[in-house]
Amino acid sequence: KVLAELVLDEAFEAEGRVDLEIGDPASFSAYVQQNHVDNNLAVLIEAYGSSYDGFKRVHPSDRGPIDTEAELENIGARLAVELKRSNGRWLFEGSGYSEERGNGLPEAENSTDAWDLSAQRRFEFADWAATALAYGQYREFENTFSATDADRTSDRVVLDQFSVPAWSAGGAFTLAGTLSENSEFFGGLDTRWIEGETNERFFNDGTIFRRQREGGGEQILFGAFAGWWWTWDNFDIEVSGRLDYWQLYNGRLIVEDLTGGPAGSREDFADRDDLEPSAQIAFGWEPHQDWRFELAAAQNFRLPTINELYRPFRIGNDTTLANAELDPERFLSLRTSANYSPEESHLRFSATITYYSIKDAGANVTLDPDPSGALAQRLNVPDAEVFGVELGADYMLSEALALSLRYAYSQAQFDSSTGGVDIDGNDFPLAPENRVTGSLSYTRGNWLAELQGRYESKSFDDTNNNREIPSAFTLD
Repeated sequence: KVLAELVLDEAFEAEGRVDLEIGDPASFSAYVQQNHVDNNLAVLIEAYGSSYDGFKRVHPSDRGPIDTEAELENIGARLAVELKRSNGRWLFEGSGYSEERGNGLPEAENSTDAWDLSAQRRFEFADWAATALAYGQYREFENTFSATDADRTSDRVVLDQFSVPAWSAGGAFTLAGTLSENSEFFGGLDTRWIEGETNERFFNDGTIFRRQREGGGEQILFGAFAGWWWTWDNFDIEVSGRLDYWQLYNGRLIVEDLTGGPAGSREDFADRDDLEPSAQIAFGWEPHQDWRFELAAAQNFRLPTINELYRPFRIGNDTTLANAELDPERFLSLRTSANYSPEESHLRFSATITYYSIKDAGANVTLDPDPSGALAQRLNVPDAEVFGVELGADYMLSEALALSLRYAYSQAQFDSSTGGVDIDGNDFPLAPENRVTGSLSYTRGNWLAELQGRYESKSFDDTNNNREIPSAFTLD
């Protein structure tokens, strides 16, 4: 996705566009786009913004004078410039975004700022193409949590995340081309550096904050990858692999006693690094122009985030501890699918079966389920499995009326205990077994009317499966 190019003739057609939207409760959004194409130069300009008063987050029977709407305001812009050259093209892109939210109480607010810059050079030859990419990203987040009195007549800040910055930079070089009439090759190198930290004040005694915490660290990854694709008649195969070197360093958790007392502490975590191989093989078969079957197997990994490694957090009275010793998750996956898509039929059908075997799955494991304030920690679960089935069908009832249905079954379970907590056989949190979605749409000329429905079966909010989230149905 990072290496996807913007094509001059498709992404930068000379056009302008304005979208305006008004809704209830009070909301307004606007989007403006202007494209310019002149010979070998293309420019894309986008700007957008919205304001939304939102809904009150507390049920009317529980509300007090202090409860307000959860409001939102945001604004953003994007500029992209593409220059065509005789042997390829240049692409430069920059974007910015700013958002402010009110979360239903006067003292509960957050804001986000985001900036992105990238430059890409693509070289094109007879049967080969090379792409060089460099990018940088910056994020800044601020957030306050507040608590109310029993009558909900006033609130006070209990956690002040006054600065949560993150930086990222990286680059990639890829080479792709045709080896023969039936085969293609791709390969390259990539790297990414990430640094992030959380600065927050906590332990408010009703008058002042007594503690301040800084948690953060850095990551860097270097990868090399290669792949080969081959086709013959109605059969194709793709084989790919990569090797990643990763390093975690400068990890720290610093607590300062703002009263000048002895409660401050500093913990510097050991640097770590390792090599991780990944590989995939995929087969495709089209016995008939209406049918396609696929089978794929892969092995890959996920590195724990800076957030998971170094930042504890609290939601309400529930606290989750970080874990600087988290290991990467490692996956073995199998997937098979069938697609039926006849050109002259009103029916489209797809079916997919997936299986994941996960080693050292990262989970927020509940250590103490105290209803007045649960304690959890991010831990590796040695074994976990996911089995899923997805079915989809699209049917044209008439030239104007279309029906779409999707069903997904997923069984995601832990297969071992961890941290002295028996969660063997428990479901993943927030993972309903059954999901059903459907839509009925009617198109006439430039008009579109659509009805959408979604159902999710019950799930759980914790790894102990004690806190149930009921099933839900939504209609739009």
